[in-house]
Amino acid sequence: MPSFRHTASLTSAALFAIALLLAGSIAPILGQVSARHATPADGAQLQTPTDIPSPMLLEVRVPSWITKGPTKWATTETGKYVCQEIRIPFVEVWKEEHRGKIRLRVIAGLLANDRPKDVDITLSIVSDSVVVRKQLVEGFTADPISRHPRNPEAEFELTNEEFAALYGPGRAPLVRLILDVKE
Repeated sequence: MPSFRHTASLTSAALFAIALLLAGSIAPILGQVSARHATPADGAQLQTPTDIPSPMLLEVRVPSWITKGPTKWATTETGKYVCQEIRIPFVEVWKEEHRGKIRLRVIAGLLANDRPKDVDITLSIVSDSVVVRKQLVEGFTADPISRHPRNPEAEFELTNEEFAALYGPGRAPLVRLILDVKE
């Protein structure tokens, strides 16, 4: 009959092996990178960009963790949408304190597919369906990546109270982008 110590070591070894197996299956959920050989079925799952006519409106919810100190938040989810051959591959929100107020700098990456195109882009902060701050960038030229594109940006200054009011139980502000392609 095995001793208690021998049984305990077998049990802990079995638990360790199970933990390793579980860790391998949980790793992609935690945001780690995974890689494997692609199958033909994987190629069928590729998502093609959604084409939206001009003017295109995109709204992106800004997560609540941005409220904690100076920080930068970005998303690439906006790259799924195309408006007359122009994509917004990313949106960044930089938050910093400046002279006792909160400054939000919103940057929208603009990328033309083949040739430069002129656009007007409106960048807004929206809370509870109300536009809190808005800035229009007129006559901006969206360039192809080969020409080292510039990106339109807007700075919004809010009091600490205004910024705190953007967040609450079950709500967070949106960054709204309206892209109007001029042809």
